Amino acid sequence: MEKKPAYIDVKQTVWIRITLDENVDIEKLKNLVKNDCLFGDEDLYEKDNGYKSHETLDDTTEYMRVEKNDNQSTIEVYDSEGNILFTNIYGEYYI
Repeated sequence: MEKKPAYIDVKQTVWIRITLDENVDIEKLKNLVKNDCLFGDEDLYEKDNGYKSHETLDDTTEYMRVEKNDNQSTIEVYDSEGNILFTNIYGEYYI
């Protein structure tokens, strides 16, 4: 029996705004940003680094293409048990 699609996951990008304390150490902040701490590193979210709060900027969501995701899938179709049925990578079919 063929498995039926139950849901689709779609990868997107979105901007997040981090509000800083008025006493933030600018040199420390420059080093954090220069060292790409924005990509998975929690340093920007620590009060010691000037973090005050953050919010998702709603109107900034964009679909991510395969080429921008290191040629990894950005659309994945799953069955009701959470198994991947197929993706938007050419030739990547699981059913």
